[in-house]
Amino acid sequence: MRVSQYRSEDNDSPRIMYQNRDLSAEYFSTYKIPLLAGANLSQAQIDNDENRIVIDENMAKTLYPTLSYAQIIGKTIKLNRAAETEPMIITGIVGNTISQAGAKNPMIFPTIYSHRIDNGQLNFTVMMPEGQTISAEIIEKELKRQFPRLGNLQVGSLTEIWELQTLNERVNLWIVLSTTVLTLLLTAIGVGGLTQMTTNHRKYELAVRMATGAKQSRLVKFILKDALWMLIIGLGVGFAVSVIGYQQLQQHLDMLPVFNWLAISALDLGLIIIVILSVLMPAWKVISSDPMKALRQE
Repeated sequence: MRVSQYRSEDNDSPRIMYQNRDLSAEYFSTYKIPLLAGANLSQAQIDNDENRIVIDENMAKTLYPTLSYAQIIGKTIKLNRAAETEPMIITGIVGNTISQAGAKNPMIFPTIYSHRIDNGQLNFTVMMPEGQTISAEIIEKELKRQFPRLGNLQVGSLTEIWELQTLNERVNLWIVLSTTVLTLLLTAIGVGGLTQMTTNHRKYELAVRMATGAKQSRLVKFILKDALWMLIIGLGVGFAVSVIGYQQLQQHLDMLPVFNWLAISALDLGLIIIVILSVLMPAWKVISSDPMKALRQE
């Protein structure tokens, strides 16, 4: 990603940060970038090294906020304030694109497309037919044959480039996920153990109720009654604190992602299932057995 700055000959005008992109005759049609006004450079214009460029919507609105796109076509801008630099003719205006080079959030810069490369590098993006790949050895052999002085050749897939650019973000993600899963696991074990211990203390009461003719459905409702109240109060308070606390942190930390209601709902559902199973499993073991046997065991 190459970023430059432009400032008109009027010294009072603000500087404009814009992105440079290489241009070819088939660039916009290949990547399906819509042409909004004017035209792209033809191959003949590129071969003749004409002083022409194509800009995107952002650049057009930044340079000429009061003009229509049709009025902007044919305007000239001098990208370099050096005396020998010739002004560039705006030949076309295309739709905006979004760059995401090694950053979590997309970067939107006004963009200028030019066929002139002045940074000493050649950058090519090749779209291969589906299911086909190309190796660095094949490209290097052919380029070395045609251009022996060409060096520092690097070939990589967009997937490899993306993985390299997002390596730090992915490592941080796995650390956060691992810590979160471990915390939830320890919480689930603690909650499950506490509710199961509370339920075990009531086994004798369940056995007595069974011996006096209580139905299994009534016993299940009885054992869940207190647990559900604790569950509702605990989850309600925890949900409110977590949502409010996260939203407050989000105002001070831009790196935090948008609050995900689906994730917190799934988490609460998992905790509800853990608590209910921790209550029902030891209770059902008593309820489903013979009352007298359960009393003798207690």
